[in-house]
Amino acid sequence: MKKLSVSIGFALYFLCTFNFIQASESEEVELAHIMSNLQYFMHKVGLSIAAENNKLAKFYVHELEEAIEEVLEVESYDDYPIGQFTKSILLPAFLTLDEKIESADMDAADEEYEKVIKACNNCHMATKHEFIKIQRNDANPYLQSFK
Repeated sequence: MKKLSVSIGFALYFLCTFNFIQASESEEVELAHIMSNLQYFMHKVGLSIAAENNKLAKFYVHELEEAIEEVLEVESYDDYPIGQFTKSILLPAFLTLDEKIESADMDAADEEYEKVIKACNNCHMATKHEFIKIQRNDANPYLQSFK
């Protein structure tokens, strides 16, 4: 039984840290890992909003902001100006979402959350990655309550 718990512990550690792998300054940016962070925190923001847990939504929107800041630093990827697209397409929607969460207007935050998802998809279309379609998912795969 101890061996199984160690294996499960390692598996959980790997799964939890996999989304947060970052390239060193000497390596080329791996945009998929950065986008994974965005998706991870977006999902947690959405679950927090759905549970009408403003305090948790504030926490995760801050984490989402940090992930967006990381994307803003990507000047170019596959000849697309990712940072600029993020600034012009995603950032305005995110800032409005942040404002609605900050004011504890959870109904408005829910509407703005949908706009952030749309902005993600608009950016994917702008970079010819429309096959990556983001959609809201209210399923909770985490060992966490959002209430």
